[in-house]
Amino acid sequence: MWWIALIVVIAAAAAWAATPLFRPRERWDLGDTTELDRLFEEKARVLRALKDLDHELEAGMLGAKDHAEARAEWMDRAVSLNRRIEALTGVSARGDAPGAGT
Repeated sequence: MWWIALIVVIAAAAAWAATPLFRPRERWDLGDTTELDRLFEEKARVLRALKDLDHELEAGMLGAKDHAEARAEWMDRAVSLNRRIEALTGVSARGDAPGAGT
């Protein structure tokens, strides 16, 4: 009788482990999207990665040094994307026009 419980536990663990395989995938082939659309989608991925890093640090899955290094790299990428978006739109990430307040 214990073997039935073992099979149920193993099946539940396998189902839980396989859930990422059945999640909707992110769209990588964007087809006829504009450069600005592509930049905004990439920025959303970068912001998600930053959020994930913070959660991994809080959960103890990542050390403070590794977190700081990875976060700096992702932040550099976010800044680069913001600059490219600003160049295309004429609006900074802060919402003001470039050169405003100078």
